Amino acid sequence: MMILKILMAFAIDIGTPQARLAQDAIDQIRARLIERDSPEMIDFFSFSFWQPRWLGTKKQFMSYVACIAGLFKGEHFFEDNILDETAEILMREIKIDIAPHSDFRELRLCTSGWETKEDIVNVLSEIQQDMLVRTVVSDGSIGKSAETQYEENIVNMRCDYLITRLKFDIDYKRFHYLLKAAERLNQPSI
Repeated sequence: MMILKILMAFAIDIGTPQARLAQDAIDQIRARLIERDSPEMIDFFSFSFWQPRWLGTKKQFMSYVACIAGLFKGEHFFEDNILDETAEILMREIKIDIAPHSDFRELRLCTSGWETKEDIVNVLSEIQQDMLVRTVVSDGSIGKSAETQYEENIVNMRCDYLITRLKFDIDYKRFHYLLKAAERLNQPSI
């Protein structure tokens, strides 16, 4: 199932040669799963299952954009044009309602009181917590439940899907880790 997320990311671009080939592979995987009677896997074949949705606030999205821009641009990530460019790329793939604003630039300029400090602290806290859990799990002190492993795999696969769709030329492991940590901002309330 790990390859399915990548195939879905290519198949969504209907009409391209990659989409046709990806869809053929998806159809074959689906047929094999139906033979095994795995109804819990049916969502994996829906584009809407993979498409990221923004559940956090608009201000949290702005901080999320700043985190991603920081990975690309280092100390220049708070420059207006870098934030706007990064946001527009992300917004093509992440379903987010920024109404009444027409684009990210307008959202950024019209949003008063945007303070990234708390959001960045939340992302750093997520990274610190993840490192602690990894240490404890790797030394054998505790294990993860099957449900926790499943949920973690879904988050990882959705990050993989988004990375594939974004087509950024960047270190995969670093970007994946940051996306997963920054997902902390994509909560209805932190």
